[in-house]
Amino acid sequence: GTPVTEIAVNAFSENTVITHAYLSDSIEYFEEGIFEKCTSLQQVHLPEKLRYLEKDSFYGCSALQKVEMSEGIEFIGESAFMDCTALTEMHLPASVASFKEEAFSDCTALKSIYAPGLQWINDGSLMNCSSLTDLTIYAVGTIEGHAFNGCTSLASVEILPPPADCPFSFHIFENGVIYKTSHGAKNVTAIRAMPGIAADE
Repeated sequence: GTPVTEIAVNAFSENTVITHAYLSDSIEYFEEGIFEKCTSLQQVHLPEKLRYLEKDSFYGCSALQKVEMSEGIEFIGESAFMDCTALTEMHLPASVASFKEEAFSDCTALKSIYAPGLQWINDGSLMNCSSLTDLTIYAVGTIEGHAFNGCTSLASVEILPPPADCPFSFHIFENGVIYKTSHGAKNVTAIRAMPGIAADE
């Protein structure tokens, strides 16, 4: 038969039986909320041709522990992994350039994120990730307000230089440099930028 290339909005949402999902590599696009509130989903494999992880893709998947994604995905959509309370780590391909608003918010067990190509962290992207302890950002161009709000275990943020061809000018908004005192990440003792990088005051 004809290979499936697209999946409609909320296709499997609120299905409490699915535990594992392997999406065929023929799939190029799926709409919002594909697995929203699939509370038994533990593991998912995303197709190689997928470029965008849309809004609410895995919102409320409280049992989700492992996500396999290939090089090519460009952004993690708004609230895509919000309230995935069993997720402890994310290893993202270098193609992922942006976390949209609240992409990982309320992932209370999330301890580490590896995102070597990340260039833009939108408002509230990691909000209330209360288990996140250390964050190393490799090529980020912009960190928006409240990105780390409620990250009460966050102790260190290290910012490494962007590549020469990074399309964004490097800056941190004002409330990006005062999270340690007034935006919830009260245990932060160091926000360090490598030589040659300026942080707006």
